[in-house]
Formats: sequence, C-alpha cells, structure tokens
Amino acid sequence: MYFRSLLWLPALLLLAAADPAPAQQPGNSVQPRITTQLSARSIGAGDQVMLAYQISGGALQQDLEDYPRMIVVPGLSVAFSGTNRRLTSINGVTGIVVEVRYVVQSEKAGTFSIPEQIFRVDGQEIKSPIVTVEVKDGPAVAEDLAPTAQLTVGKTEMWRGEVVPVEVAVMVHPAVQPAGQFVAQLTNSGFAMHRFDRQAGVEQRIINGEPWRIWQVESVMTPLQPGVQNFGPALVEMDVFMPLSGGYARDPFGSMGSPATRKSLKINTNSIEINVKELPAEGKPEGFAGAVGSFDLMVTATPDKLRIGEPIAVEMAIDGTGNFDALVPPPLASKDGWRTYEPRVSQENRGLGTEKGRRSYTQIIIPEKNLTEIPPFVLNYFDPVQGVYVTKKAPPCPSPSPAIPRRRWRLRK
Repeated sequence: MYFRSLLWLPALLLLAAADPAPAQQPGNSVQPRITTQLSARSIGAGDQVMLAYQISGGALQQDLEDYPRMIVVPGLSVAFSGTNRRLTSINGVTGIVVEVRYVVQSEKAGTFSIPEQIFRVDGQEIKSPIVTVEVKDGPAVAEDLAPTAQLTVGKTEMWRGEVVPVEVAVMVHPAVQPAGQFVAQLTNSGFAMHRFDRQAGVEQRIINGEPWRIWQVESVMTPLQPGVQNFGPALVEMDVFMPLSGGYARDPFGSMGSPATRKSLKINTNSIEINVKELPAEGKPEGFAGAVGSFDLMVTATPDKLRIGEPIAVEMAIDGTGNFDALVPPPLASKDGWRTYEPRVSQENRGLGTEKGRRSYTQIIIPEKNLTEIPPFVLNYFDPVQGVYVTKKAPPCPSPSPAIPRRRWRLRK
C-alpha cells in the first residue's frame, strides 16, 4: 500500500514582519536585507508556529553561505526546518530570495524573544531583527474536527501462534491538513507484533455529508499465550494543521484557507477483547515446533543415483500462509543408514504471513549403507481453520536410484 503524501505547508502570515535590517557594508551600493515572517503572533502551549527569515536584495548570486543551524532560547524550541531559493520579479527587475525556515514550539505559556541571528550571504554578514513569540495556554482550535483512530483485527477468537491481520485507520476531516506521515505503534505483552507498514493507503469516505480522508496501515499479530486478553490500544503520532474557530486568513506559505495552528497529536485507538485458544494436546505429532497455518512441502534431491559415502544435495521448499517464524526444517522420517548435516535456509520470500510465501532449506545427506530410496521428509503444523494437526510427508522427486558401493579405482603401473 502506498501513502499519498499530502504534505501541506501553509504560507506564512506577514504578522511578525519586522523592519528590514540591511547589512552595513560600506562601499556596496546594493546590500541584501533580511525580514522575518511568523505564521501567528501567538500560539498555544504545545502548538507549533513557522518562522522564516527571508533574505533579498543584493546580487545573491551564491548559495547561502552560513546560517544558524540551532537557535537556543530558554523555554522555547526552535528547530531548523529547511532552506529555499526562489526567483522573484518586481517591476521587471529579477532577483533571488533566500529563505531559512524554523519550527517554533513551547510547552508552557509565556512571552519569548528570539534574539538577533547572523546570516552570511554573498560574503556579507547580516543580522536579523528580534522576533517575539507569545505562547498562551491554548488556542480555540476546532476540537470537533480532530483526527480519530480506530483499531481492527481480522478475528477476535484465534489459536495461540496464529497469524492475524491488524489495521489502524486514521480519519481526518477535510479542514485538517496533515503535515507529514503518521506513525502507528502497538505493544502488548501477550502478542508478537510486526511493525506497521509505513506506506499508508488512503481512501475517501462520506461522513455526515463531508468527504473525510481515511489513512490505513496494516500489520499482523501473533498471540503468545492463551486466555481472554485486551489487545491495544495503538498509539498514533502525527503532526497536523488544526483550524482555529471561525474566519479565513492566509496560511503560513501563501495558500488561502482557515486560520490554522500546527499541533503534534498523540491519538490512542480503541482496545479489542481477544479470546486466544490453546493448541490441543490430543493429536499433537512428535516434533511439532509450533507452526500454525497452512503449508505444502516439496523436496528434490541430486544426483539421481545413490552411492554409499557420496553426498546428496536436498532442496526442501515450504509454501503457504501462516507463522513462518515457527517453522523448522523438515527432518527425515528415518535416519537409519544416513549421515545428515544441519540444514540451512537457502531462500525466503514471504510477507507478513497472511499472503502466500515460501521458505526453502538446503541439506546434505550421505548414505552409509546399501539403501533403495531416500525416506520422506516430514512437515508438521497446526491448521487453524480445521482446528487439527497436519502431518505431510514428501519423498524426493525424482527419487534417486538404489545405493551402490563407491567404485574404487586401481592404478596401473
């Protein structure tokens, strides 16, 4: 599934633009100047505001030579966000504007001052004006439009060791703009979890007459212990631009829309009650290692003639769906007369276990006496649909010829 990124970065309001601060460089008739732009005069505690330093004028023929990578203000976080160069044309005169962006945030209320900053462009140093940021207890955001998240599972009754699909869906109102990908995490002591897919699928759903966007990420879980348990909640972390109550204004980077404030959200999903059944003791085959699913086994062996003391390469391919992590290499049904070496994984092509995959093993075996055939290899697993253990035996194909003594060569004088 692919995530259709909607990286929407509103245009900066010209709310905190200070008087231009031209560089004092004697002898240079065309000097660069710097202005500041802030997306809002005040923000709520925990919210984010976009700060941009814009450098224009002068020749600006070179890249930005130096700028603050880190701005330290006690009680305020000022994180570098990126740079941008763009061409401008005013009254037929073409120029270049260099922009340096920062994300400003504070977790407590107060008035903060970002001191003068030094930038170097075209060999000249210029100082920015002081920027003042007011942090309030919180803006009147439209909380009824806040994103919500829902956790679903493929089934609520399952066997221990069974692979079950899991999905987290995040529902976003059309007035809320995501500022990047969201991250879903889920940790439960009684379940093994794969990481959620970072590429989210998106669909549109009409809710109360409005086209909400639904982002969906998938994973799988495997219950590790029997009994009735709570699964979840999942935690979703995302940055969004939340609309403020009422009115229209320019967004931080030039688009028209509702006044918005950037917020870092942590959303908990629902929990789900899961009933995990223990695998039955009755009928459990010898050598069962805990694999739950539906599998097939195919075995090939080369060469096609058995010779006492000569190695035979065996390839075992297991296809199917289920808990591949619990699979073990299929052993010989009988090792009488055979010397066997430790098998190794030669190929693995599988997803999360809900779609068909394959694991292949390579093993070397050597006949140590006259034998007519290679015994079958044995695969044991538990079928969660039928609720029974399954044993599959697969002889090599093609079946090698009976073993014959190794030929001894006599040297002639």
